[in-house]
Amino acid sequence: AYSTVSTLAGHISHRQSAITGSCKLCLSAINNRTTIVAAEIEGNALISVESQVKSRGTVRLAGCNTNFLGQVQVMNSGSSSLEYRPTLEFTCPEALGGPLEDAHYDYHLVQGYAQLWPVNSMTLDRENCGFFVNGPCSVHCTNGIEFILKEHTTWKGEMTKTGVGTLELTSANLFANTFISSNGYLNAKSDSCFGSGTVKLCGNSATNTFYGVTVPNAIEILDTSTTQVQLKLVDYTTNVFNGAITPNYRINMSVPAHACMCVNGGITKGYLNLAGTGTYVFGGKPLKITDRTRTDSAVTLIFRVAGN
Repeated sequence: AYSTVSTLAGHISHRQSAITGSCKLCLSAINNRTTIVAAEIEGNALISVESQVKSRGTVRLAGCNTNFLGQVQVMNSGSSSLEYRPTLEFTCPEALGGPLEDAHYDYHLVQGYAQLWPVNSMTLDRENCGFFVNGPCSVHCTNGIEFILKEHTTWKGEMTKTGVGTLELTSANLFANTFISSNGYLNAKSDSCFGSGTVKLCGNSATNTFYGVTVPNAIEILDTSTTQVQLKLVDYTTNVFNGAITPNYRINMSVPAHACMCVNGGITKGYLNLAGTGTYVFGGKPLKITDRTRTDSAVTLIFRVAGN
């Protein structure tokens, strides 16, 4: 029987040719197996994590690759199915390479139908840690993992956060299509962290926390009668939602004592549950609640539009 995990240890020197100017190190795994690259990688050439045709595998970069200044790309075999997506796991920011002398936003390339998987809690905040994602892609955060994405990242397609861990977005990101958080915890700490696309929140007991931001995006709550999605604020912040909020069934909001939630884009339907001891301000477009509204006794409600 074949082992499901293969490990490369030692040292890998990988430099592009001074004559051709190009060189590529291909790493792959097939049939749901994992290749762990524990070796320290140095050089300035390209590392390509690739899936095989009609096969799914994982490559884990586990070395401290501070002397690697090249680009990492994750390439799909051409299949337009998440079933055969390649997965890039990385154990720390240094696994993706060392600091560059010049700023390089969107440095690493991820083709569509691929998955990024931080193995440990970490913060990507160096200028060569951003990703350019060309197509549908997912970021998986397992239980107890906190993945903080501070670096500018461009997503030319649908991006999905999976897993019950935490994804924190703190920088300006360009989501040209849709951002989906399917489970766990999502922290929004920048006005433009969702880009310009639609935000879809779903999952069972998913908590989405906003830290004093103004959100221009339309938000869809993809819940059911048996799942709960929560919009939560932190204390001593004011958060503004300028896009329409559309719950499939119910929207749960929680505002602490010294915080304020301003809903200017309206709520288009559903059952509204307002919790906490803070202030809710409904302005801009009218509310169109199609079911009941429940409030805790200590909340403050301010209506600035006729019809609310």
